[in-house]
Amino acid sequence: MKILMVLTSHDQLGDTGHRTGFWLEELAAPYYVFKDAGAEVTLASPEGGQPPLDPKSDDPDAQTEATRRFKADSAAKAELAIRQCRRPVVAALNGTVAGAGAVIATACDLRIAAPSAKIAFLFTKVGLSGADMGASWLLPRIVGLGHATRLLLTGDFIDAAEAHRIGLYHEVVDDAVAAGRALAERLAAGPSFALEVTKDALNREAAQDLRSAFEHEGEIQAVCMQNPNFREAYQAFVEKRRPRFV
Repeated sequence: MKILMVLTSHDQLGDTGHRTGFWLEELAAPYYVFKDAGAEVTLASPEGGQPPLDPKSDDPDAQTEATRRFKADSAAKAELAIRQCRRPVVAALNGTVAGAGAVIATACDLRIAAPSAKIAFLFTKVGLSGADMGASWLLPRIVGLGHATRLLLTGDFIDAAEAHRIGLYHEVVDDAVAAGRALAERLAAGPSFALEVTKDALNREAAQDLRSAFEHEGEIQAVCMQNPNFREAYQAFVEKRRPRFV
């Protein structure tokens, strides 16, 4: 069973100036009901980015067993933060990438690996569902259903060359950290808003039909044309220089 939990809330209470957001217990309680029943749970927000948390729900007297468990669940929080981050996230992988680490790497937008970076989704090896932490949502979208089925059912390791061949790794290089940092710096110097809406579209349109995707892309392209980065790209072309994006 697959569950998509969409967190929605305003970040301010009307025009009072007081912060608000989703109530942590209202997320954590059903989240673990589903997880403990064996469901694969994916967390999302309507427009990408981190959904606002009601600060009062983080007070000590508002804590429950479920909220304490969620706060201690570093893997769940890490994956949610990656997918909701408005900027591209680059993973630099060395050595063994396994279990929760494999899913967190898969949640990243780009994966640069060293030749030593073997990877496995080990959950079935220990009697757990291979569909954990959103793996069966993420992995088929990257490598296809056939490869994802093999990886999640067997829990077997594949080496970096095979991960690259099936599209799980974008690059395999000797110094993954240096290459990953260089790619991250390149993206950081790029048009931030354009990258943000592109990442959002990749997430959002996975659940849309083609007509809806066309409509959504037309809308966001019109918005991008009003962004200063579009004008800067034009000016840079005319002046034969590199654009200076914000």
